Amino acid sequence: MATRRAVVFGASLMAGAAPGGGLALAASVPGQTGDTWSDYIASLNEARELMLAQPQAQDPMVRDQGDYLLQELQGVAFDQYVKAAPAYPNIFRYEFTPLEWGWGEPCPDFNYSYAYLDGAYTYRLWGRRSATSRLVDIRMSEGFWGSEVIRALPPVNLNDLNVRRGEDFEIILSPDRHAGRWVELDPTAHNIKLLITDVTLDWENDEPTQFHIERLGSSENTPVIRPRDLLNLNIRRSGRFVEEHFKYFIRGNTKIISEVGYNQFPPPPSISNPYAAPGSGTKSASSNGMGSPGQVYSRAIFSLQPDEALIVETSQPTDAGYWGVHLNDYWGNWIDFMYHQSSLNMATAVGDRDGKVRFVIAHRDPGVPNWIDTTGSPMGSVLMRFKKFTGATPVQHATKVAFNDVRAHLPQETATVMAEERRIRLAQRLKGARKRYGF
Repeated sequence: MATRRAVVFGASLMAGAAPGGGLALAASVPGQTGDTWSDYIASLNEARELMLAQPQAQDPMVRDQGDYLLQELQGVAFDQYVKAAPAYPNIFRYEFTPLEWGWGEPCPDFNYSYAYLDGAYTYRLWGRRSATSRLVDIRMSEGFWGSEVIRALPPVNLNDLNVRRGEDFEIILSPDRHAGRWVELDPTAHNIKLLITDVTLDWENDEPTQFHIERLGSSENTPVIRPRDLLNLNIRRSGRFVEEHFKYFIRGNTKIISEVGYNQFPPPPSISNPYAAPGSGTKSASSNGMGSPGQVYSRAIFSLQPDEALIVETSQPTDAGYWGVHLNDYWGNWIDFMYHQSSLNMATAVGDRDGKVRFVIAHRDPGVPNWIDTTGSPMGSVLMRFKKFTGATPVQHATKVAFNDVRAHLPQETATVMAEERRIRLAQRLKGARKRYGF
């Protein structure tokens, strides 16, 4: 293994530069334990060395994407652990943004918001369900990557709680039963992440559901300043979070490549199969805090040269609440979908007469409606989600072709999208994304 030398900006803020450009532990600070900082930096070093050891990192762009993610994850780890204050909760919006924050392969069509809870407390969650609301899930997990324990807690959705579109609502989350809408918390779980996913298909016209949260009962005996022992623990967890994110996707990618190679989808198992086989092919609902309940994932690793394209053919599910496709880089960071058409969903994709949908993944525009833009990324993942559907699990087939031969592999009725039409579509996409994120 190479000598540990983190080239990590975030870590450099906390550690002095060693001779030769590496990192050294910062000088002793009262109340600071050297082991905490050394453990944190060691985790960052371990993550980067693992990333650089992958053969895919020989490609300069893939390596740059890995270094970007390494920086990004340090900010995410702060959110996940250090800033969490369950006694003083807030609903944080925009956990992900189109260009800056896309770790963990989130869905471009989901509005994500989150809060941190302690299962021993009582909370009031209130708001107004959007009149255009489709599916709104409330998921909870004890811990996350980097934690000593990762455990999915029972999920709920607004339909289960009989919250109608356009209705104001109030939900109590607590360990003790309450009248009205109530979600049970585990009083032994003190590190709960609450994650809300709100499906949106029409970015320009769909309105998000509004959420607010407060803790019921007194917080006067709960310090705002994090105690040193908890801060040290969460700094260590932050480092492990960065390391585990890389391990998770490298492990999953390696499994898919070893099973079917690049540019192919593994065979889909039953919807009831556990999500716990990380990153491998088609996965269903979460058993470890990852994934969304009632949802199936199908995942392949693409690798394309400039003169190649990948045609993905999929059957459509019956009565689906949602389905969509999007691209991520090799390390699990989504590819920009605000300025580029790197994702499509059941409302924006164009189906063929045989009932199937075909997507063309390519580095440049093939002039078809269902182009999925790699934005120049040489490799990454193709991720499909199917949510709340009936019938058989949709099956995907992928075929790598020469870019100039794309038309020969598509149905004759496939429409042609000219440059001006593409410009208009991308402008509409940008307008919708700006509306969603308040840009």
